[in-house]
Amino acid sequence: MELQDWQKEILERESQVINKLREIYPAKTLKGLPVDDIEVDGIDTSDYPDFCDAYICGASVLENGEWRDATDVELDDLNNDSGLVYEQVLNYIF
Repeated sequence: MELQDWQKEILERESQVINKLREIYPAKTLKGLPVDDIEVDGIDTSDYPDFCDAYICGASVLENGEWRDATDVELDDLNNDSGLVYEQVLNYIF
């Protein structure tokens, strides 16, 4: 089923609103840039409550009004924040 023009326009406007909200209220910032859509991996539930092998494997960074994938260096910076990693693990599990 193909969307009609008015439906496409509504979806585009909703997407713009969501992106603006993500820009205003980022979950995390990295060097002043908003970061969102943080993904974690390496979760071993038998290691609860430590989750010492868990790490952030992906994230989106807002730069110049456009969302892009975080670089390996930026992911390393995010992983250096053990509190953030732990928070994201808990968000993933619960």
